[in-house]
Amino acid sequence: GVFLVGVISVLSIVPSDYKVDSIENYVTITIRLDRPCEPRATLRITHPLEYMKSANAAFQGAPVTTGVTFPRMKEIRQSQNIIEIIAIEETIPANEDMEISIIMSNPGISPTRMTNIWTFEASSMRTGSKVIQ
Repeated sequence: GVFLVGVISVLSIVPSDYKVDSIENYVTITIRLDRPCEPRATLRITHPLEYMKSANAAFQGAPVTTGVTFPRMKEIRQSQNIIEIIAIEETIPANEDMEISIIMSNPGISPTRMTNIWTFEASSMRTGSKVIQ
């Protein structure tokens, strides 16, 4: 079964470029969990498809990076508009500001407020049952 156990606070989503049709936009997200998420923990971020990185983006480096408060041993998966950061051996901490940087693209027209929906989930399989924050 799935059990809801906590809340993820999104403190900020800050783009480096506010212009439309920006091919390469570094977006920094700051979150805080109210409860720790034990390994093997997964943080899943889903963003609107319109912000997916353009195939023409000529960026250098990883498309998703994490700040120093994230666990060191992690696996990062990205498939279209879904990003998963999996903490393999360490707990994702509670009550600490954690930064995630994502390379995205800005569309010609921003999504409407009704469709500009981001979701953040943290889950753990530590107990054998999926526990979601």
